[in-house]
Amino acid sequence: MTVLNNSRRNGLADSAAQSFRDRGWPVGEVGNYNRDVLTATTVFYGPGQKAAGQRFAKAFGIAQAQASSSGRTGLTVVLTRDFAP
Repeated sequence: MTVLNNSRRNGLADSAAQSFRDRGWPVGEVGNYNRDVLTATTVFYGPGQKAAGQRFAKAFGIAQAQASSSGRTGLTVVLTRDFAP
């Protein structure tokens, strides 16, 4: 899983990644999201990962889960200021 910060909250991706790890979700890359501005935290899932993406979103109270258009596989969580780890 990749965890990316799309907010001005310093350290949000790091703290969220640790929260995800603590609940058994493997996290690889942690960084900043430098593409479009998203208005809400979103879980993007790769091919064959829809069920995992929806399960993850539900577990962490994330309202949006959608197929990735970036070609990434697995899950990518893009965090906005609305996320509370």
